[in-house]
Amino acid sequence: VMRAVGKVMEGGGEELVGLMEAEGTIGMVVDKAVRMSKGKVTVKDLLSLGAVWYAPSQFSNPESGKLNSAHVKPIRLGLGDAGRHVHAGDYLRVHYNPRRFPVNKKLEIVGEDEEVGYVVVDKPCGLPCHPTVDNTVENVVTILGGGDNGTRYLGLPSRLDHDTRGLLVLATDKKFAGYYSRLLRGKTMAETTE
Repeated sequence: VMRAVGKVMEGGGEELVGLMEAEGTIGMVVDKAVRMSKGKVTVKDLLSLGAVWYAPSQFSNPESGKLNSAHVKPIRLGLGDAGRHVHAGDYLRVHYNPRRFPVNKKLEIVGEDEEVGYVVVDKPCGLPCHPTVDNTVENVVTILGGGDNGTRYLGLPSRLDHDTRGLLVLATDKKFAGYYSRLLRGKTMAETTE
């Protein structure tokens, strides 16, 4: 169904990248990737995590099996896309072994001021600040209700590495995000890590 190349990503994840050779559904193609993961994940897991990407054939190159241009960005598919039909030449990227992160659904909020436009959380070690290419669910922004499917704006004027624990300032207002970014750029406030 798919002419594919499996490869290892930085950080240990693995992906299946290629062009469709025949028509089918996203669920059918993702099922092939699930078999490559040796049962570690399900089709539902991969689509729920946002580990599947798609671009229609007009943006793909049949010779290389890649997208035509660095300016073309595939779209991330979700659980509702399992029955979506794909056609010969369509581009798919399936992260069949997505990185998983420990999630504590109740992040400790240390301070918050909605009027000024910020929230400060104690980010635990092992949890990324923002969605990753193979996992949009297990991160600080999504847990707090931000991100592509979130209910509120949450900007990251600064970040902490995923393996770093510490206080993280998130902007709940775009004006505050710009203000805080300027403070950091101008080195008018000190950043410290443990």
